[in-house]
Amino acid sequence: MSISERLLHPLDAGLIPLAVGTPLSILRAKPSAALTKRTGVSAVQTYKPHAVALEQMGIRLIETPENNLPLIAVEITRSKRETLGLIALAVKHLDSAGWCLVDGAKGDGIDSILKTLRATFPNVESYSKAHGRVIWFQPGAVRPEEINVWADAVAPRKLPNGYITQAGVFSEDSIDEGSAFLVEHLPPSLSGEGADLGAGWGYISAEILKKATSIQSLHLFEAEQLALTCSKHNVSDPRATFVWSDVTRDELGEFDFILMNPPFHTERAADEKLGQSFIRAAAGALKRNGTIYMVANRHLPYEKVLDEHLVEWQEVAKNNRFKVFHAQCPKSKPRG
Repeated sequence: MSISERLLHPLDAGLIPLAVGTPLSILRAKPSAALTKRTGVSAVQTYKPHAVALEQMGIRLIETPENNLPLIAVEITRSKRETLGLIALAVKHLDSAGWCLVDGAKGDGIDSILKTLRATFPNVESYSKAHGRVIWFQPGAVRPEEINVWADAVAPRKLPNGYITQAGVFSEDSIDEGSAFLVEHLPPSLSGEGADLGAGWGYISAEILKKATSIQSLHLFEAEQLALTCSKHNVSDPRATFVWSDVTRDELGEFDFILMNPPFHTERAADEKLGQSFIRAAAGALKRNGTIYMVANRHLPYEKVLDEHLVEWQEVAKNNRFKVFHAQCPKSKPRG
């Protein structure tokens, strides 16, 4: 049973008394062939790789659900705060007799969500399968006050250092230590046109624009739209441009320098190939005499892919957790 088959189980098994073909909006929908077997499915998805895959499958993408719907589903995320905020959004868009579905893996905290929902709503049911669980319930016409608390907790908020973040984005509660280590070792002499790949909520870009006055432009590429929206608050420098992009697949342009703290997780599982694909993308987007500065966890095996795609590179800093690489000149383009 796939993730979406589990999500749809209460409908397919007749456990929810709704007519066949009842429209279904899914918040944080994940691509699955099972969704194509049901008519009237729409999806809210701010992570570009998933959004593109859903659209290619024929699923209609929407920015927010319509009001007074009979049925809304939520795919949980690794952030409980974000998940509860999504559930609050779903409940607010349901009609008085509407049903809410919540699906997720046990490793992502679905059992904790079930406990919270059972403490908040009556008659919460669930079905466990494929290392996860789907939950369904009717919020009813009178909504508990907890819904407003959950909604407030997921709104953008200011950290003590002044930066804006939001539940669900990478490093939502503080500056990422790897990014801070990279910024510490970036030279103020950086100049020309630059890119920050996987820019997150904008910390690296904000800091380098403060100290590198010769930078002409800096493009922030980020796959998570929520993080990109935060970065627009955090990076007010007019030299900055913001791009919702899957850098491993999209055309990026060409740059004099590229900065990055590549992600290395796909969902919860560690995936070193994701970071390696960022290096390939950076090499492909680098001008022939361009330069890359990147930070990585010390255990990640990026040296071989640097060898394959850059003329020269060196480790310029390290501590007990991170290493910073400086690489120059893509091998696919002759040096000038």
